[in-house]
Amino acid sequence: MRIIQQTQQLVKATIGIDLDTVGNSCLTRGLKERMAQSGMEDEASYLELLRNSPMELEELVEYIVVPETWFFRDEKPFNALQQYVKEEWLPTKPFGPIKILSIPCSTGEEPYTIAMALLDIGLSPEQLKIDAVDISKIALEKARRAIYRANSFRSRDIGFRDRYFRLTEDGYVLDEKIRRTVAFAHGNILSPGFFIGKGPYHAVFFRNLMIYLAPPQQDKAMAVIDRLLDPSGILFVGHAESLQPINKGYTPVRYPFGFAYRKNQHAGHKATIHPLGSAQHRASRQQSAGLAGLAVRSPLKPSRKPAELRPAVTTAKSDPLALAFELADKGKTDEARKLCEMVLDSHPPRAEAYYLLGLLLETQGLAAESERCLQKAVYLEPEHVDALAHLALAAAWRGDAKSADLFRQRARRAEEKFTRD
Repeated sequence: MRIIQQTQQLVKATIGIDLDTVGNSCLTRGLKERMAQSGMEDEASYLELLRNSPMELEELVEYIVVPETWFFRDEKPFNALQQYVKEEWLPTKPFGPIKILSIPCSTGEEPYTIAMALLDIGLSPEQLKIDAVDISKIALEKARRAIYRANSFRSRDIGFRDRYFRLTEDGYVLDEKIRRTVAFAHGNILSPGFFIGKGPYHAVFFRNLMIYLAPPQQDKAMAVIDRLLDPSGILFVGHAESLQPINKGYTPVRYPFGFAYRKNQHAGHKATIHPLGSAQHRASRQQSAGLAGLAVRSPLKPSRKPAELRPAVTTAKSDPLALAFELADKGKTDEARKLCEMVLDSHPPRAEAYYLLGLLLETQGLAAESERCLQKAVYLEPEHVDALAHLALAAAWRGDAKSADLFRQRARRAEEKFTRD
């Protein structure tokens, strides 16, 4: 259908979402519903309405943007935020308020989780100033009501529900002291002048949107985030979005599963967010600034729980691949590459070895060889989220939009499965 293609282009230009990453079924249903509700049967006439009516485009977007979120989704970033606040922010600004941005905030679970996480470590509601933005007015209306069903409580530990919610006939009602810490706003990060005068924010949660944006819109969005984030602040992104901040001058903060970044001018700052002293943390180290800023995650297989991946006592001395990650972490890419190649020559194939080798080759400008290694990692571990995310970016850089979309979809499904497990 001609209207599908032209609406895709309009949506991409307006809100940045590349509908190829989510499939056309939601768009097809949305067009059918909105054309019926507007009393239009002619596609050309409805397309003209879309182009000239921001309100109608907003109505259509509601059918496209389907929120999928819950409280304490991927809890590790919230743990990292707690540690950042306790060890870096509070000692210098004990009376606050701390300013945090959540975008996209969907139906409110993320910004309210931020508030609960910080109240849990002793901050008062008066010390919190959380701004939450989404493009969906329907989602924002639900967020402001702050009444949730069981589907919003899918994390392993739901003890917070007893502390901060009250069960009613309508569902679980959030405590007013949490609700008043969050200010919701309707907005599009790609709109000119988005949030001018706001910020700077000490922390920005910008998770699970970049994988849906086309590359030009990704660049625009990162420019906005860069403007809004305090120079010493922390940026949190989604599990499959780790490369984008690095390409824009950010350095990973090494916190297990935190997916957190700082601006590079503060790379020398002594961050205390990363408790890496134990063997378990070394084994699960996900990121490193050593590989010329590339995000490096050590041998984690997203389809399995961390305890199943390797013995807790594994160290670089007993595992040459662990040593390779350690060398890469220190920026010794040549040595790390040789060790990776040795592991692959003398041991059974391992997905994490191919993954690390792929990243090392990428830093050395060997894009084709890098991609082949990442493909082998995915062959051995089909749900290796990071390898899938890197393959999506590699395909996008080659101009292969179809392959990039397929890899993004696979990464998203693998991430969702990992979270459920």
